[in-house]
Amino acid sequence: MKEAVLNEFELESRKFCINNKIRINDIRQKYFEAKPVVSFWVDNKAITSITFRSFKKGIKYSLVVNEDFTEIFTKKFGNASTPVGNKKYSNTWNTYDASLIINMVKAFV
Repeated sequence: MKEAVLNEFELESRKFCINNKIRINDIRQKYFEAKPVVSFWVDNKAITSITFRSFKKGIKYSLVVNEDFTEIFTKKFGNASTPVGNKKYSNTWNTYDASLIINMVKAFV
């Protein structure tokens, strides 16, 4: 059951990328904890990966930016999310706003 839900979520995530011209290289990870999570490596000089997480209130998108572009993204799109672990800064943007993610990707195509 969980595997089928995860596979369907992966297909939906791939369709989102295709429909929004986000070029993905390969799957980075996929797993099912309480809800499905799918992450892809992105074929973009500024963006490393995009992750989709399913929640009751919708899809949470996470975009990891190449460290060389973090400052540019911060100026253009605001501060990144809170750093994780022992990092002093974050190069990951988290949002439920699909249009923001699409604009971030298109800004550096």
